[in-house]
Amino acid sequence: MLFLLLFFVAPSVHAQQNEQIYLYDSLGRLIRAIKPDGTVATYSYDAVGNLLAITSGSGGVGAPTITGITPSPIRAGEGWDVVVTGTNLLGGSVQTSNTGIKVLSQKATDTSISARFLVALDATVGITAVIVTTPLGQAGTTISVDPPLLSLSPSTLVVNKGKTAAITATMASSQSTATTIDFKSGNPGVATSTASVTILAGQLSAQGQITGVNRGFADISASIHGTTAIAGSISVTVYDPGTPAALVTMPVSVNYPHLGTAATGGQISQPISVNYPHLGTAATGGQISQPISVNYSHLGTAATGGQISQPISINYPHLGTTATGGQVTSPVSVDFTSTSPPPPGTSIGTGGKVTPPVSVVFNHLATTATGGMVSAPVSVGYSHLGTTAAGGKVTPPVSVVFNHLATTATGGMVSAPVSVGYSHLGTTATGGQVAPPVSVVFAHLATGATGGQVTPPVSVVFNGCSPSFLMKI
Repeated sequence: MLFLLLFFVAPSVHAQQNEQIYLYDSLGRLIRAIKPDGTVATYSYDAVGNLLAITSGSGGVGAPTITGITPSPIRAGEGWDVVVTGTNLLGGSVQTSNTGIKVLSQKATDTSISARFLVALDATVGITAVIVTTPLGQAGTTISVDPPLLSLSPSTLVVNKGKTAAITATMASSQSTATTIDFKSGNPGVATSTASVTILAGQLSAQGQITGVNRGFADISASIHGTTAIAGSISVTVYDPGTPAALVTMPVSVNYPHLGTAATGGQISQPISVNYPHLGTAATGGQISQPISVNYSHLGTAATGGQISQPISINYPHLGTTATGGQVTSPVSVDFTSTSPPPPGTSIGTGGKVTPPVSVVFNHLATTATGGMVSAPVSVGYSHLGTTAAGGKVTPPVSVVFNHLATTATGGMVSAPVSVGYSHLGTTATGGQVAPPVSVVFAHLATGATGGQVTPPVSVVFNGCSPSFLMKI
C-alpha cells in the first residue's frame, strides 16, 4: 500500500477521484489514460512532441512483470546505470530494500525502466530486493551487491631492516567524503605498517608506510574502514645487511664430487657472508644436498670444511649481490662496499681478489695437453655459478683439446673465437671444448700461476638476479 501511495504522488502518475488513471512519460507527456471500465486511450507524439494520434481500446492494462535486470552484480562505493526490463512498466518506478542504495534519474517505458543506483561504501552486500511499482501493481526481482574494490601496490616489496618503503591503496571510484583505509601486518615482528591512511574526497588513492623490523617475510593487508572490503595482501621481504648468516674464513676447502677434484688452500681477502636461500640457514661443515648456484666474484668458495654435493648460491652482502642467473663480461668490477642488491642488468664496483690455487676439472673430456694457448676472446659458461666470462684470454700453460677438430694444441695457438662448454655444468659447447683437468688462476687479481692464467679483468653483470630472490634468506 505504501508503494502505491508513493506512485500516486509521483509526477509521472496522476489518479483522479473517479479512479481514472493517467500515465506520463519521462518528458511529462500524457501517454495513456485508463478509465474505470477498462477502456484505454493511448496518445502518440512525433519527435518534437506534437500529438499525432489518440487510439482507444478495451481490455485494460495488466500489472507489471519483470524479465531481467542489468548489470548484476553491482559494487559498493560506485554509481551504476541499472536497467529493469519487462512489460507494463510505463508509469512505474524502482525501489530497493537496501538502505545503502539511492535510486535516481528514473525513466520508464512500457518495456523498461532505467535508473541510476548510487551504492554507498557501507551498503549491505549480498542479495538485495528490487521492486517495481506502477498504478496497476508491483513486481519484484533481485540484484547482487559486491564489496567495494580496493587494491594495494606494489604486489611485492623488499625493504632493509630499519628502513621504510611506501605502499599505495587505491579504490575503484572516488567518494564524496574522505575514506579511511586500515592496514594490518600479518607478522609485525618482521614488518610493521601505518595503522591507517585517509583517501580524500574526490581522490582515488593514498600512501602508507612499511617499516622493516627484522629479517624475514610478512604479508600486509588493507581494508576500507567500516566495510567488508579487504584488498589482496602484498608480500614484504625484510633484509638485514648488517647480520650475515655465516662467515667463511681462510683457508678454504671446497670439494666438487661432480668435478672429481677439490680446491684447497684458497684464501678470501675479507669476510664473506654465506647464505643458503633454498635451505633458510647457513651451512658450516656437513653436506648441502639441495641445488644452488655459486658466485665466485672474488673466490671460488662456499663453506668452511664439509662437502657441497650440488651447486649452491652464495650471497655476498658486502658485495650487495648474488650471481644466480648472472653473467660475467669484460672488464671486471666487484664492489665490497655495496650493502643493497643492485637492480637486474647493472654492473657493480671494483676491487675483488682471488689467491691460488683454484682447480677446475672438465670431466666430460678425455685428455689434457700442455703448452697450448687460446689467444682469441673466449666465452666461458659456468652454469653452477650462474655466470659467463666473455672477452677473456687464456694464456699458457693451459691445455685445450678441440674434439670436433680431433687435435690437441701443444705449444700452438688457437686464433679463432671459441666457446668453452662445460657439460657437467649444464652449458652447451659451441666450437671447442677444454679437457680435464685444468688449473685456473686469475693473474689480474694478483696471484701466481699454477697451471694457466686468465689475464684480463672481467666485468660482473647480474642480469638474471632479482632483489626479491636475494632477500629471501
